[in-house]
Order: sequence, then structure tokens, then C-alpha cells
Amino acid sequence: MTHTLQGVIRSLLFFITIAALFCQGCTKRETPSYSGPPTKMVIGIYRGELTTVLYMAEQLGYLKQMGIDAELRDFESGAAAVAALNDGRVDLATGADFVFAANIGKHPDLRMVAAINSANSIYLVARRDRGILKPADLKGKRVAVTLTTPGEYFLGKQLSYLRLKQDDVTMVNMTPTTAEKEMAAGSVDAAIFWNPVARRIRESLGANGVSWSAQSESPFHMLLISRDSFIKKEAPAMLRLMKALIMAEKAIEADPAAAKRHIARRIGMPESYLAEVWGDNRFRTSLDRSLILALEEQSRWIARSPGADNRRLPNYLDYIHFGALESVDPGSVTIIH
Repeated sequence: MTHTLQGVIRSLLFFITIAALFCQGCTKRETPSYSGPPTKMVIGIYRGELTTVLYMAEQLGYLKQMGIDAELRDFESGAAAVAALNDGRVDLATGADFVFAANIGKHPDLRMVAAINSANSIYLVARRDRGILKPADLKGKRVAVTLTTPGEYFLGKQLSYLRLKQDDVTMVNMTPTTAEKEMAAGSVDAAIFWNPVARRIRESLGANGVSWSAQSESPFHMLLISRDSFIKKEAPAMLRLMKALIMAEKAIEADPAAAKRHIARRIGMPESYLAEVWGDNRFRTSLDRSLILALEEQSRWIARSPGADNRRLPNYLDYIHFGALESVDPGSVTIIH
């Protein structure tokens, strides 16, 4: 009986050892490394939870592991980050799909590399003391918004739903930082922004503030954008960048609590805030069909806007760099091209 038990134990230990070795091999395959010279990249990044995938790729060392010597340069909006890209101050930038749609006419060298999030985080925040208790009360009011961002687009959609015209409100173009100050001071009556900006505005108003989701469960996509010339020059590095982002995406899914702790510190918000808004985000590196549909709808809205030129709607398939993500993770690309 003792010999039999010892034999069983030895067999179990043997299979445990083999399984451990096998898992080690799996881990190596799932977390590849790069041994060549690093590629320097300056990435303009929106400072908020919307860009969690990129922040975690840096925090967990995946960018360095894949030979990307990255400087993540914070901006207070995707529009500002993409403006820096257009000016040559950064190599890549994060910006919402609407930011891309608003820029592509003047900057046809721009390319989408991947979406890194789809989110429902844009809110209308208003002052009760200005008689605003519901969205329809915006008529005749001054609304702070950063133009060429999804805030402008979703404000327009809200007004259309309410059967109001765009000139029924006064859009006041402001940066997020300025909007926070001016809403508190009372120089504007309402503001439309994404979190955490919207959350900070609402908290600054206290009981005098009221807010609503501006998206109606219609998510926008946070994109990683670059220029065609840079992508062609650094094609191998773009593949490695996609690998780092996918590794970060899997790490976020495996340990969301650790990701929330890091992002809270990185963006200067409490962990309780991250716990509240985490479900409003879908942290996935992808190029899916919903992105094309969103961009086409946004382009039609831009074409109808006052003062817009009547240019033909772009064929967005011509402005997507499929190669990097498709080579690394073909299943994450569902756009037919």
C-alpha cells in the first residue's frame, strides 16, 4: 500500500513538473521580447482613463520589452494631441473618432492605426441657477465645448433630438481647463465634456450642478493616430507597438484592480472614481466595423454643419493602416477591406 501511494505521488509530481514547464513555454510565447535597437516614439496622449491601454503598456514595461522607447506626452484633449501630431511635435497621438473625422480633410496624411477604447463618458453639465433642469432648457444658453472633439458632435446630436438648431445655443470654444474655471465662475451656463473633466465640473458646482449623459449609449472610439510617412518609416516598430498594446489589454482584463490603482495615480483621480466609470469603457485594441459606421455618420454631420464645405465624404478605408494590427492579431480586425 505504501509503495503504491509513493508511486502515485511520484507520478503526480512528474506531471506537475511537465505542466509547469509547459506553462513556462506558454508564457514565453504570450510575452515575446525584442532584442534589437529601440525605436524612439513621442506619443501625444489624452490624460484620462480613456487611454488606459497605453498607460498600462508603459507601466507594465511592455513598450520597453518590445523595443519602443516611448515618451508619453500628456494633453488635455485628443484634439490638442492631434494638433501636435499635425505640427510634427509628436509621432503618434490619441484622439476620438470625431477628432479624426474633423481633421482628415485638411490633413490627408493622417492614418488610424487602431482603436484602443470605445467609451460612453461624455456628459452635459449645467448650472441649476441658470434655470437648466433638463436638456431642453439649454435653449438660449452659453455652452462650453472644445470644438473638433466628440463634445461638439454629441451636443449637435442632442440639440437635433430636442428639435433645436445649433444656433439656439451659443457654443463657446474652450479648453477643458478653461471650461472648468469658467463653469465655476458662472461665465457659461453649461458644458459638454468627457470624464474626468465632466466629473470635476459637476463636483465643483455641488448642489448647483445637474448633468446627463450626452451619448444615448452611442460609444465613441479612442484612436491611435499617426502619419502615413511615419508608419512607413517605422513599419517594424508599429508591429511591436501593437504587440505591446495587446499585452497590456490582456493584463488589464486579468487584473483590473491593479489597472485602476495605477490609472487613478496617473490621472490624479481617486480610485473610487475609477471604480464608478470603469464599466463605461471597453479597453480593446481593434479595428472593427462599428468604427467605420461611426466615422461615416460623423462625416455626414460635419458636412451638414453651418459653414462646412460640401466636400465628398472620405472613404475611410483609405485612411486606416491595417497592416500592423492585422499582422499581430488578425481576429481584432473585422473591417472588410
